[in-house]
Amino acid sequence: KNLLKLLKPAKNTSIFPHPRVPARLYTRIAAALAERTGRSADIAGQLRDGLDQLQKPAGGDWGRLPAYKRLGDISRLQGGVFFNLVRGTAVQVLYRDPEVWQLIGYGGNAMAGGGYLYRGFDDIDWLPKGS
Repeated sequence: KNLLKLLKPAKNTSIFPHPRVPARLYTRIAAALAERTGRSADIAGQLRDGLDQLQKPAGGDWGRLPAYKRLGDISRLQGGVFFNLVRGTAVQVLYRDPEVWQLIGYGGNAMAGGGYLYRGFDDIDWLPKGS
């Protein structure tokens, strides 16, 4: 539950904000973290400690803080074990998902489609013709 508040997609998303990405795709990150905690007591402890660092100063409801305060809280944790655990898992789960790619405008692995030469190499529309 606390993980979902941290990752909740909305106008004021705290981590990896993408307004077009629906909540169900963010829940995959929380599920992956929960699965990792089931396999490792160390990871479970790191996650619990990190969430406590966010929740306790906020009176147990960090998700209700204004966006600027949440950003400040996350910034203070940047580089720490908790931050790196959440960030690393989120990057792996969110940005490896073709459904997310479509929503954020990423065309996917160019090599799988023959490389950039045949897939988007010449679609630069911001340069004048003949450049």
